[in-house]
Amino acid sequence: MSTLSVLSMVFKVFGILGAGFSAGYAINTSSTVIPVLVTSALPPSKIVRTWNELFDRGAIFAKMTIPTSGVAFLISALFAHLARSHPIITILGIQQAIQLTLAGGLLFTVLPFTLVFVFPTSVYKLKACLVAIEERTKLGEDVESTVDIRRVRAELADFSRKNLFRAAIFTASLILGATAHA
Repeated sequence: MSTLSVLSMVFKVFGILGAGFSAGYAINTSSTVIPVLVTSALPPSKIVRTWNELFDRGAIFAKMTIPTSGVAFLISALFAHLARSHPIITILGIQQAIQLTLAGGLLFTVLPFTLVFVFPTSVYKLKACLVAIEERTKLGEDVESTVDIRRVRAELADFSRKNLFRAAIFTASLILGATAHA
């Protein structure tokens, strides 16, 4: 096995790990954590604060993981292409380098999807609600009576649906990366 083949495998493993962790985090958030928040008896301010902590942690994780894993898949694709005089066809019937490029490219599609479809709706609305809660808390006002729990639950459900779509993208990237071998 050539040095380029080994390097391709090493970078592919980093891509697979990042895509896998991202998929797991997004699936867990949307299928477990948010449904519990939506159906909980917590006061609305606590629900919004909990979501915000969860979202901020996920955002930090995503900012590190998505670009790193995407680039790892792309570097793996380059090394896979350079390592062979004839291309390897994967079990999906695609050339290995092309499949790894697709895996990396899919990870990068999550960023524009998030900026275009997730932020302008759910995220901005929930963040604005959090700001209002924090301001009312500082002024000593009754926070719970001013927060519309139905609206908060609706925004969380909307965020959860869009996050599941992102999870599907992560999962597709994971599958493409994991099956990119002979």
